Amino acid sequence: MSTNARIGVQVRPDLPVQSIHVHWDGYPSCVGRKLLNHWTNQGRIFELIELGDLSSLGEIIGSKHDFEKAYAEKPTWCLAYGRDRGEEGVEAKTHPFAHWPDTGQEWEYLWDSQRGEWWGREVSFGTNPGAWSPLTDLVRQDEERIAAWQAEQDKNADRWTIHITPKA
Repeated sequence: MSTNARIGVQVRPDLPVQSIHVHWDGYPSCVGRKLLNHWTNQGRIFELIELGDLSSLGEIIGSKHDFEKAYAEKPTWCLAYGRDRGEEGVEAKTHPFAHWPDTGQEWEYLWDSQRGEWWGREVSFGTNPGAWSPLTDLVRQDEERIAAWQAEQDKNADRWTIHITPKA
């Protein structure tokens, strides 16, 4: 199962947003963390949007490569539907800030060019979107949630272990 997202950029509040779809790992602790760690240069962000819809967001754009082998061979490169698989109709969409295209995304991320920072919100399958929040906050909350879940799993791990005592 995938967690879909849209990544957009808005140059000024009076201009529309340009956004792309990302199919895999769209939650804040993955796509959000990558945006914060690797996509903070505005020129690079425009290159990313120009690349069009992605199967997965990488740390760098990379160059054209075999779509089927990409995960194993170039795990830090973006995997693009147009460039790497030759699909058509996968270019960035231009839309008003208030009306993002519905591509089944669960998260939306926006580069605010005026402030030079990322924002995000949860969309949850077409329900009313959540409020825009600084992406740093969303990533922190998601990572804390995952850490708490992992701690609970670790705490309960012994409960699920079968202990067999050999007969003497």
